[in-house]
Amino acid sequence: MDRRMFFLTAFLFVIVIIVVWIALLPILIKPSEHIAPVPSQKQPSITTSPKNLLITSVSPIDNADDVTLTQPITITFNKLFSFSDITFSISPQVGMQTAVFGNSLVLTPAGFQPATQYIYTIHFIQANTSKTYSFITQGITPSPTPQDNTGQENDQNLQQNYPDIFVENRMPYQTSDFSVSGDWTDQPTQHYFFTVTLIDSDKNKAKQSFTNWLLSIGLSQTQMQQLDIRYQ
Repeated sequence: MDRRMFFLTAFLFVIVIIVVWIALLPILIKPSEHIAPVPSQKQPSITTSPKNLLITSVSPIDNADDVTLTQPITITFNKLFSFSDITFSISPQVGMQTAVFGNSLVLTPAGFQPATQYIYTIHFIQANTSKTYSFITQGITPSPTPQDNTGQENDQNLQQNYPDIFVENRMPYQTSDFSVSGDWTDQPTQHYFFTVTLIDSDKNKAKQSFTNWLLSIGLSQTQMQQLDIRYQ
């Protein structure tokens, strides 16, 4: 009798446990919380500056005449710049005070010579390109510059007096025998030097092709000897 009572009690206990478990099941198993998607944030627009540094204006204007002997040279670029981006050279040389105002480089001369043509060059270091401008200062007998021949006369002046600038204005240049590019150095004095890559397997032939090209653009043997040429 005791055994029967034991099993009956155990059976009822199990039934109670099952009933309690069923009652608590909805509480123990919580429904998953709904997570609202995070709205995507609109990325702020980024205004990038122009990639290449360019000159937008110069003062005095190119080929100007009757320029006063103390007029500053103002070069305005298309974006902000640093002195690691450019080099400036002028001939004949003259002392300059340099200042930067926004996108503009202002060079104030110690004093230009009267009735003199000045030629200055801005070299863009990263792009390895250059721009050359000129003007004539006021004086008693300024050299006349015919309007229709100005570009040709400036080029002839560079060819005769500044062959490195004359050749640099034609950079880069390449044929099947060689390629050549120019760069600026201030050692031992300020000038352009030229790196010639000999493409043809016959190096002597490639060098001769480069020499023939220099002759074809109007340089003399004496002017070629003045150039800083580096073969590789």
